[in-house]
Amino acid sequence: QSWEQRISVFSSYFQNYIYLNPSAQFSPLPEGGQLFNYLQHDALFTGIEYDMQWAISDKFTWGNTADYVFTYNINTTLPLPFSPPGRWRTQLSYKFEPETQRLEKIEPFISYLFVLPQNRVDRNEAETPGYGLLNGGVRFHIPIKEGELQGSINVQNALNTPYFNHISRYRWLNLPEQGRNIVVGLFWRW
Repeated sequence: QSWEQRISVFSSYFQNYIYLNPSAQFSPLPEGGQLFNYLQHDALFTGIEYDMQWAISDKFTWGNTADYVFTYNINTTLPLPFSPPGRWRTQLSYKFEPETQRLEKIEPFISYLFVLPQNRVDRNEAETPGYGLLNGGVRFHIPIKEGELQGSINVQNALNTPYFNHISRYRWLNLPEQGRNIVVGLFWRW
């Protein structure tokens, strides 16, 4: 068993920070939507990141990551637009080595991403509800002469949950993010 955790705290002050701000005006073009302006103000960013990895046994590993960013516009005393909400991700993985020479090791995993609602918004910016996504997959290693083939099959948003990403432009068009998605990856290392 081994246990590892890291905590990072950060804070930044920006003079004349340039950002895209939602205005109270709408485009005269059909389906043009809300207009945005570039503004420049003093701003403060502060936040925390947390990472924990626990090797429960030789086979099982449990990991957690979390992050939160607090933004503050010093001139308007409001949050900055498009500030990401707090997130927490937990993942359980299992490693085993099959009794075949073709595969060196296989690592199935399951993870859950929980995103908090974003209620700290700028003027003229809509709030975003929180959501949770179930993900899973398997990673594998195949030894090859003079190298190794690494691969993965991931199922993202396995339950096909409709959700809005607060920092995505699709949210402004009332378009939910991508539903269930299967990603296959292959990497060759030598």
